[in-house]
Amino acid sequence: MIGSRIHITPHQQIQSRVLLRLEQRNFRNLETKEWDQVYRPRVRFESIIPINRKSYYNDKLWYGLLDAEWLFVTDDVEERFANRFRLRVGGGYRLNYSLRFEILYMNQQSRDETENGFVTIDNVIRFRIKHYVNKAKPSKATGTGN
Repeated sequence: MIGSRIHITPHQQIQSRVLLRLEQRNFRNLETKEWDQVYRPRVRFESIIPINRKSYYNDKLWYGLLDAEWLFVTDDVEERFANRFRLRVGGGYRLNYSLRFEILYMNQQSRDETENGFVTIDNVIRFRIKHYVNKAKPSKATGTGN
């Protein structure tokens, strides 16, 4: 997988960004022992909204999360649930730089490419604890660097 997150509104009160990814997926046919390779792009639009502070970068912050993601295939492949749409909404608490807690509700819709294209809908609740080990500190280096 390769990807990039583009910040649309950096350093603004409401953080908006786009996550672009390209996955290489490999499948083995167990009957013929052959491998197939397909690529699946992913696009996610994300928003983080601070609730009790002015900035997402403040400690002791309650915030809301909202994002939508599309996963789709570009090749003609018979893969179960290759095309998906995900909508997530939730909230979080940033205790400090290193520790954050989030609870998210996700509605995931999947289309089966192996049959008549039926759609399944999953409802998922996720609780996450995020721990960042190294806090970035400004460099105190002086001189030319050579």
